[in-house]
Amino acid sequence: MSAAGGKGLDCFGLAQQWEQDSELRQHIRTEKSLLKNQDGEEFCAACRLNAVQNAMVLRPVLVRMREQSRRLPHLDDLKVEVETVYEKCGHTPGDKLVYTSSVEVKRLTSFIKRRVQRKEVTKDLGIAKPNLILNFILNIQRYPVKFVLCYLYCPFMIASTIRGIFLVTSVLFVCSAPASQDTAFHELLLLLDPNLKDQRFQSGPNGSLFLK
Repeated sequence: MSAAGGKGLDCFGLAQQWEQDSELRQHIRTEKSLLKNQDGEEFCAACRLNAVQNAMVLRPVLVRMREQSRRLPHLDDLKVEVETVYEKCGHTPGDKLVYTSSVEVKRLTSFIKRRVQRKEVTKDLGIAKPNLILNFILNIQRYPVKFVLCYLYCPFMIASTIRGIFLVTSVLFVCSAPASQDTAFHELLLLLDPNLKDQRFQSGPNGSLFLK
């Protein structure tokens, strides 16, 4: 039971778990902050990207939530652990930083809990079938003589092709980023509900996937 007296998550010992993570410990010492914010943001909003980049903070909390009927932590209990981990990492935080960090942790865990309760995961787009590159290769194999003649008589096509390959490669690289984020986010959901891993999903609104 939480120190706050209600049926909130038992947070005792979270500070020690956080402090044992060398990457998180170094981040706190360097940035003087428990959580990582997106560039230009003053606060860590509850969203998929912030959940993923703060996974090292959320993992021990989510594991405890799974073991304790998905109870969310009380703010007062989080504040004790947040202040403790700051002090363990050699930083003396003010009341405002302790409060802000605690609220951000609670909002992120609430965000993940809602996604799990709705049986909703982010659609893992991956890299769509690279039809442009595939068709280009197939055409070279099918019409090799024609391609050689084209390049002999149309030198400007070489530059155009290089630009085209660069553009397609850039698009594919950008498209691959959400896939990595979605996979990492899904792993956080699994910490709270391992059963999501073996479920089948169907398309839902806004590009989401829901259980059939």
